[in-house]
Amino acid sequence: MCRPGAHPLLAAVLAATCGCSLAAVRPPPPPPVAPDANLECTRSRTAPVLDTVGAVAVPIMGLGMWGMCSLSNSWQSWSSDPQRLNCDPVLWVTVLSTAVYAGSAAYGYQKTGACRRLAEQQWEVRAAQQAVVPHVPLVLPAPVPATPGVEPAPVVPAVPPGPEPVR
Repeated sequence: MCRPGAHPLLAAVLAATCGCSLAAVRPPPPPPVAPDANLECTRSRTAPVLDTVGAVAVPIMGLGMWGMCSLSNSWQSWSSDPQRLNCDPVLWVTVLSTAVYAGSAAYGYQKTGACRRLAEQQWEVRAAQQAVVPHVPLVLPAPVPATPGVEPAPVVPAVPPGPEPVR
């Protein structure tokens, strides 16, 4: 059976745990962003994933609690001294908490996705800048003149020649 003060306590606990992304996710800076700027935004998807878990778990738990409260009311209606419990706050807290969790998850996924895209663009620009290598001519030493009367050493191929192709 539910205590009369349990509904506000449940609402306070759910409200305190809702919205990890709203509280923890830092959005990316507005454009334009320099390629060498240090991004002070959240790339981790931990907070949105926790909000998604809450958006799935809260309706399951809330509807279960509402069902138990309604069942308790139906059992109490047969007693000699029926006491009706107000089950509506459980349903409203469930709906509102689910909406906050879902909205916070959507916000978190959108902001972390924007931060990840911006970091990827910065990485591509940095990689392109590092890939541009100035042309440096290869300087070889001057050839050594052959000594008269001395034959040069024979050149040995690094890979032995293969068999003759069959015709």
